Amino acid sequence: MFVQFVALCYREFFAEQVRTMIRELGQPTGDLKHDLKKVLDDEKKLQTWLRNNSLRVILEWFDTTECTEVSVQLRKKRLRSEVTARDRLFLSKLGIRQN
Repeated sequence: MFVQFVALCYREFFAEQVRTMIRELGQPTGDLKHDLKKVLDDEKKLQTWLRNNSLRVILEWFDTTECTEVSVQLRKKRLRSEVTARDRLFLSKLGIRQN
């Protein structure tokens, strides 16, 4: 029961972060770099996606990002499934840096 309680706390914390993000997305902040039409449009698209999907679907979406190593005679390759601009924006708004 304790582990379930801790998991529920983490889930609720994440859900609150997403709810806060939904409220703030697409709103001008006074920062000239942020208030460009393209940035605000991208944020509104992310906001629509977040509103139209449950927290479970959002987490499952990021569960599908995988790294696969392919070995051929000539060399080894690392393939990564696509990470969209929307995904990068979502992760940056959560404070997660990508390499």
